[in-house]
Amino acid sequence: MKKTDKRERIERALNFNAPDRVPYTDSFQHAGLIHHYTDGAKIRSWTTIDVIKLAAKVADMVQGWGLGPSFSKGERSVDRHGITWETEEWYSNIVARPYKTADDYSIVLENEIKRIEKSMPDYPEAEQNMFLDDDLLMAPVKNFSEIFRNYLKLLDGTVLMYPDVSPGLDHLYTLGGWELFTEVFFNNPEIFVAYMEAMTKMHVERAHAIADYSLSPCVLIACDIAHKEGPLVSPEFLSEHYFPRVKRIADAYHEHGLKVFYHSEGNLWPVLDDLASTGIDGLNPCEPHSHMDVKDIREKYPALVLWGGVDNSYMLIYDPPEKVRNRVEELKEFGRGGGLLIGSTGQIHPACKLKNLVSMIETVHAH
Repeated sequence: MKKTDKRERIERALNFNAPDRVPYTDSFQHAGLIHHYTDGAKIRSWTTIDVIKLAAKVADMVQGWGLGPSFSKGERSVDRHGITWETEEWYSNIVARPYKTADDYSIVLENEIKRIEKSMPDYPEAEQNMFLDDDLLMAPVKNFSEIFRNYLKLLDGTVLMYPDVSPGLDHLYTLGGWELFTEVFFNNPEIFVAYMEAMTKMHVERAHAIADYSLSPCVLIACDIAHKEGPLVSPEFLSEHYFPRVKRIADAYHEHGLKVFYHSEGNLWPVLDDLASTGIDGLNPCEPHSHMDVKDIREKYPALVLWGGVDNSYMLIYDPPEKVRNRVEELKEFGRGGGLLIGSTGQIHPACKLKNLVSMIETVHAH
């Protein structure tokens, strides 16, 4: 088969047509990998431009969320809720919340609902052109297309997924912490439903305002709803209140011709029938350590495009490069006829061993 460009390679895989090789899709937060492939000076931190250069070099497609810069470790900041965050190299942790009761947490959610309803179809934070200043995620509708096209020029042929969207269930864990979340879940679940409804309406309106197949063939709905042994909240709640909202967002993007992936880490088997019934086209990250191996998923859900499969919680950190290479060869054979995007099970993070990352990428690229 003749060599194809990256967009064609992705589209063939998405439509279960045999590509010239299985595409590689990931999210990158790794200084050593940037240095290895971009011929720049050795770095300990990275910028959005650094990540774009890496993605242009090695990836067929990059996640819309996956272009962010590194942070200075140990810096603290306070957000509009009064939550104190502390940075690690590639993410932030909550170290303190100002509210201690379920009532105070509920007031925060009520205020957030008002902000979302007032701002839609934009995010409340979308007050400026954020190109290369912050996440594409928050880009305002009025110049979203221009911003997206600027990214595409820099990516030089690498496909850029639409920024991640979510009905917002994961926001609720974050804002409240598990103790307050659990208390409100049992005593006032209506406030959670109202928040997810506001987020869903915003994303449906936003989809109709920004979705354009000429920019990108797919979008990712990203919300962690499971741990390694099963769902984080009751399957009944997900079935009644969460999955119908996933479907509404997916339907909105489908109206514009885009494929819709769903991302959740963890073991989704107890709720995978309901998730598949939302009409999603693909699933990520397919974590073997959470009992979510691609072969098992394909056997029961043959219409789902699968993305991921290379374990970033153990294999890419501890195993020898030969084992990584063998895993990628196995995935390449599995995805020969389309329906698979190879990638790490989540993102390339700083703990991953450089030799293993190079082994993964070079094995994917080898014909």
